[in-house]
Amino acid sequence: MTAMMPGQYSYGPAQGQSHGYRNSMASNGTGFQFRKRFERVDWRKIASVDVDRISRELDFHTLQDNIMNIAFCDIQQEVDLRMVDPTFVKLFRLAQLTI
Repeated sequence: MTAMMPGQYSYGPAQGQSHGYRNSMASNGTGFQFRKRFERVDWRKIASVDVDRISRELDFHTLQDNIMNIAFCDIQQEVDLRMVDPTFVKLFRLAQLTI
Protein backbone atom coordinates (compact mmCIF):
# COMPACT_ATOMS: atom_id res chain seq x y z
CA MET A 1 0.00 0.00 0.00
CA THR A 2 1.39 3.42 -0.90
CA ALA A 3 1.73 6.10 1.75
CA MET A 4 -0.90 8.84 1.78
CA MET A 5 0.27 12.43 1.87
CA PRO A 6 -1.46 14.66 4.44
CA GLY A 7 -4.38 16.53 2.91
CA GLN A 8 -4.27 14.59 -0.32
CA TYR A 9 -7.27 12.45 0.53
CA SER A 10 -10.73 12.98 1.89
CA TYR A 11 -13.12 10.42 3.37
CA GLY A 12 -15.35 8.69 0.87
CA PRO A 13 -15.45 5.69 -1.45
CA ALA A 14 -12.13 4.99 -3.12
CA GLN A 15 -12.20 5.00 -6.89
CA GLY A 16 -13.01 1.50 -8.06
CA GLN A 17 -13.89 0.46 -4.51
CA SER A 18 -17.36 -0.08 -3.13
CA HIS A 19 -18.16 2.35 -0.28
CA GLY A 20 -14.48 3.17 0.20
CA TYR A 21 -13.64 -0.12 1.85
CA ARG A 22 -10.92 -2.46 0.70
CA ASN A 23 -10.96 -6.20 1.31
CA SER A 24 -8.12 -5.86 3.80
CA MET A 25 -7.97 -3.58 6.78
CA ALA A 26 -6.43 -0.13 6.22
CA SER A 27 -3.07 0.49 7.86
CA ASN A 28 -4.83 2.36 10.68
CA GLY A 29 -7.03 -0.66 11.44
CA THR A 30 -10.34 1.06 10.70
CA GLY A 31 -11.23 -0.67 7.43
CA PHE A 32 -11.63 2.49 5.36
CA GLN A 33 -9.36 4.86 3.50
CA PHE A 34 -9.56 8.49 2.41
CA ARG A 35 -10.43 9.24 -1.19
CA LYS A 36 -8.16 11.22 -3.47
CA ARG A 37 -9.41 14.71 -4.23
CA PHE A 38 -10.21 15.16 -7.90
CA GLU A 39 -13.13 17.57 -8.25
CA ARG A 40 -12.65 20.99 -9.79
CA VAL A 41 -14.41 23.90 -8.10
CA ASP A 42 -17.32 25.34 -10.06
CA TRP A 43 -16.61 28.93 -9.03
CA ARG A 44 -19.77 30.30 -10.69
CA LYS A 45 -21.93 27.84 -8.81
CA ILE A 46 -20.21 28.69 -5.52
CA ALA A 47 -20.59 32.43 -6.22
CA SER A 48 -24.33 31.99 -6.75
CA VAL A 49 -24.85 30.32 -3.36
CA ASP A 50 -26.50 32.48 -0.70
CA VAL A 51 -25.01 31.09 2.51
CA ASP A 52 -27.21 33.24 4.76
CA ARG A 53 -30.36 31.95 2.99
CA ILE A 54 -29.19 28.34 3.30
CA SER A 55 -28.65 28.84 7.02
CA ARG A 56 -31.91 30.71 7.55
CA GLU A 57 -34.06 28.27 5.53
CA LEU A 58 -32.16 25.07 6.41
CA ASP A 59 -31.78 24.43 2.67
CA PHE A 60 -30.16 21.00 2.72
CA HIS A 61 -30.84 20.51 -0.99
CA THR A 62 -28.46 23.33 -1.93
CA LEU A 63 -25.86 21.94 0.45
CA GLN A 64 -26.22 18.52 -1.15
CA ASP A 65 -25.89 20.06 -4.62
CA ASN A 66 -22.55 21.58 -3.63
CA ILE A 67 -21.01 18.95 -1.37
CA MET A 68 -18.95 17.14 -4.04
CA ASN A 69 -17.72 20.47 -5.38
CA ILE A 70 -16.36 21.36 -1.94
CA ALA A 71 -15.52 18.11 -0.19
CA PHE A 72 -13.47 16.55 -2.96
CA CYS A 73 -11.80 19.53 -4.61
CA ASP A 74 -8.06 19.93 -4.39
CA ILE A 75 -7.87 23.46 -2.99
CA GLN A 76 -4.13 23.57 -3.57
CA GLN A 77 -4.77 23.21 -7.32
CA GLU A 78 -7.60 25.75 -7.30
CA VAL A 79 -5.91 28.76 -5.73
CA ASP A 80 -2.55 30.48 -6.07
CA LEU A 81 -0.89 29.37 -2.84
CA ARG A 82 1.41 32.39 -2.95
CA MET A 83 -1.64 34.66 -2.59
CA VAL A 84 -3.62 32.75 0.04
CA ASP A 85 -2.87 32.59 3.75
CA PRO A 86 -1.56 29.06 4.52
CA THR A 87 -3.77 28.98 7.61
CA PHE A 88 -6.85 29.43 5.41
CA VAL A 89 -5.76 26.51 3.23
CA LYS A 90 -5.29 24.43 6.37
CA LEU A 91 -8.74 25.48 7.65
CA PHE A 92 -10.32 24.52 4.32
CA ARG A 93 -8.59 21.13 4.27
CA LEU A 94 -9.65 20.43 7.86
CA ALA A 95 -13.23 21.36 6.97
CA GLN A 96 -13.10 18.91 4.05
CA LEU A 97 -12.11 16.12 6.42
CA THR A 98 -15.11 16.86 8.65
CA ILE A 99 -17.64 16.47 5.83
